[in-house]
Amino acid sequence: MSQTLPPAVHWLFLFIRARLSLLLVASILVSSLTLSGCANRTIAYTPSGDAAVINLDRTQSLSDKNVTVQVSIPTDVEASALFGVPLAQHNIQPIKIRIENRSQVDYWLMPIAIDPDYYSADEAALLTGTNLSREESELNRRRFRALALPFFTPAESTQEGYVCASHKIGGALCRCSTFRTP
Repeated sequence: MSQTLPPAVHWLFLFIRARLSLLLVASILVSSLTLSGCANRTIAYTPSGDAAVINLDRTQSLSDKNVTVQVSIPTDVEASALFGVPLAQHNIQPIKIRIENRSQVDYWLMPIAIDPDYYSADEAALLTGTNLSREESELNRRRFRALALPFFTPAESTQEGYVCASHKIGGALCRCSTFRTP
């Protein structure tokens, strides 16, 4: 005894089956492109050396008790130009942060509040330097260290640099937490 499905259920079943087939084909295609790209991929280390590649129109600012924090997130193209390596390919999103401390109190930035999975400068350099020569890898490490934000901001000073967070497509909430020293 065969039971027929109502037309709406039948069309839903066909739609789901078609979507699964499409997903299977897409995943096979992405896997093959990824594997073929890894076989002979060469990355050139080409930092621009120009911090002006970041569009400052996207900068957000917040002030409280004589401390001003400015945050801007460069695009993938801007980040690659500045650091010289494709960061998004390694799931890294640099976040430019400027902290102006006009108070009489020292502050610490807690990068874990920005992203619990943030990358230190050396971790980001290690991840992005896997296909670089030994010399380029060392230059890459120095570049990441030079651009890294110091987490300590003494009283009456300004610190500026980058924190390497996890790359999020479409945007992300950036929470900056600073803590004053006793």
